[in-house]
Amino acid sequence: MIVPGEDTDKPPHDYQWAAYNFARDRKKCALFMEMGLGKTRPASAVIVDALRSFECDSVIVFGPKAVVEDTWPEELQKWAYTRDLRFVVLNGTENEIHRKLDLEGIDVYLCSYDRAHLIIKKARYPKFDMAVLDESQGVRNQATRRWQAVELLIARCDRVIELTGTPSPNGLYQLWAQLFLLDGGRRLGKTLGAFYRRWFHKNPFTDKIEPNTGAPAQIHARLRDICFTLLAEDYQKLPPLIVKDIRIKFSDALKKKYYTFEEKSVLSIPGLAKEITAVNASALYAKLTQFADGTIYDAEKKPHAVHSLKLEALDAIIDGALGENVLVIYQHRSDLQRILERYPDRAVHLKSGSDSVAQWKKGEIEIGVGHPESIGRGLNLQSGGRIVVWYGIPVNLEHYLQTIKRIWRQGQTRPVMMYRLIAEGTVDESIARALGRKNRSQADLMQALKRKIEIVLTRIK
Repeated sequence: MIVPGEDTDKPPHDYQWAAYNFARDRKKCALFMEMGLGKTRPASAVIVDALRSFECDSVIVFGPKAVVEDTWPEELQKWAYTRDLRFVVLNGTENEIHRKLDLEGIDVYLCSYDRAHLIIKKARYPKFDMAVLDESQGVRNQATRRWQAVELLIARCDRVIELTGTPSPNGLYQLWAQLFLLDGGRRLGKTLGAFYRRWFHKNPFTDKIEPNTGAPAQIHARLRDICFTLLAEDYQKLPPLIVKDIRIKFSDALKKKYYTFEEKSVLSIPGLAKEITAVNASALYAKLTQFADGTIYDAEKKPHAVHSLKLEALDAIIDGALGENVLVIYQHRSDLQRILERYPDRAVHLKSGSDSVAQWKKGEIEIGVGHPESIGRGLNLQSGGRIVVWYGIPVNLEHYLQTIKRIWRQGQTRPVMMYRLIAEGTVDESIARALGRKNRSQADLMQALKRKIEIVLTRIK
């Protein structure tokens, strides 16, 4: 790894050296390092080595939009050994992306997963020698256009590195597509069907895919040689994360309205001529989450308020913060609007790629309001505050864990307070329980693959 050349560059941690050595010594591998451990740094060091040794001519980095447009440009300009790399972000229209692909002298191309298919539409696009798949859980579904485009684009790459802190957010079955991109199915099977048949079964009562007895240990054993795994708790001294559930109690009348809607899939709203209906179980579940948060959409996608209990709970938390900045996480756009309207001069919608993120980092925003899809991946938000409020809880474990790690990570110096607003007797409670079950499954994987760094690593000069 290139040794930092300026006083402003912090030396890498020992575990980052170990991750670098692991990735450098393998043509294709995965760095399953928990959020906040700094996996971008060892990956960028391997990129530099590959380019400077003429092993590679061009590198492409895939990731979520916020990661490739905000985090990677910031990281590449941050370290002395990467500052001279010439990079371009492949965003914009199809024609703009194709024009950027024709630029000469580019070392690193940065592209979101959602734009990958536009690259292969170009008649002659660059041959990439190395690929980095950041937040690789973004290509965990081989049936998607993004996975198929990425597979085609990295097929000729000599080097591939996958980076993620949440490799299997909803279960081990999500590993197959990611590992296939590394080894073509050698470890987990040539097809997803073969992977399922060997290690999983469908629960006849819940229709959920569950691992067979002994399957997790077998899968873990097959991945150890290609996956480098670290847990933040082993190598990072973070301040405490304090989680407090705020129980939202419905009145008897509101309870009756909720349970009637849950049972009959029909809800009457005062002043609304048409009743709100849920056409199937999935639609009902979605509308119940809306109800729990305080608003519900009609057939024309217009929101209607059913209660303000979570807004009142948010008032109490903000008042209790005594002027400290607060990050509020919402799930439904109607809740975003209500929050912004309630604090018109204090609340700001945080969106990746906008000035709002930079303002939050500087501590200039008292109430930041963001959605996990926009701010929950790759951003470093710890400098802006330490108080997080889950106005609505996501079903997706990846969104949940990744968002927490935007605040609770290296650089955070004070205890992080995380409040979860949970409406009693509603889907909020079942979602919270489901997140706990999913987290245990992923934690088991990370523990099984974990590598202890117990030797003093020699820096390569």
